[in-house]
Amino acid sequence: MSEADERAAAKARSIDENEPPPASPMDAKINGTPFSELMNQAVKLKSSQTAIDRRKFDSWPKFYQNSVYVKEDIQEARLKPFAERIVSARAHKTTADAAFREGNLMEASLNYEYALGMFKHARNTDPNWRKKGIDDAVLVEVEYQPANGAERAQIAALSLSCYLNVSRCYFKSAEFLTARQACDAALAI
Repeated sequence: MSEADERAAAKARSIDENEPPPASPMDAKINGTPFSELMNQAVKLKSSQTAIDRRKFDSWPKFYQNSVYVKEDIQEARLKPFAERIVSARAHKTTADAAFREGNLMEASLNYEYALGMFKHARNTDPNWRKKGIDDAVLVEVEYQPANGAERAQIAALSLSCYLNVSRCYFKSAEFLTARQACDAALAI
């Protein structure tokens, strides 16, 4: 190997023998550029590529967008009859109330959103969406249709309380737009 080839190989490896090894993989450099910066650029590129396919999704309030990203047990509970759904929704609200009192705003808002999602949520119909990303073409909005006035009243009371509490969580987290959107949803009931 010639001297020029050795210099080129050393430069390609971008290893400065005078520097200590990186503390974490995100601190590593590739051709002099920090890995974390490359990852941020990749995320921005992917986000801009998918933005065209998710305009409707991006227009939804954050708490409604979150209804797409739920665990399997929540998805299963959404398919049950009203009596079981309302019990599940109330259990999530109780968990959220306790988390809010403890100051755990993320846990509180997540459980309020689970409670709301028992009766109104968005669902992705593409089984591989987690690999592909969100696409409006395969999103469906699902809203439970109450069988009678009693069901409608129970859903409205629970939803009103949850929307107001979601608003409190986001307000305390300084996410004022989402807090206002939750208030608007409460007023629409």
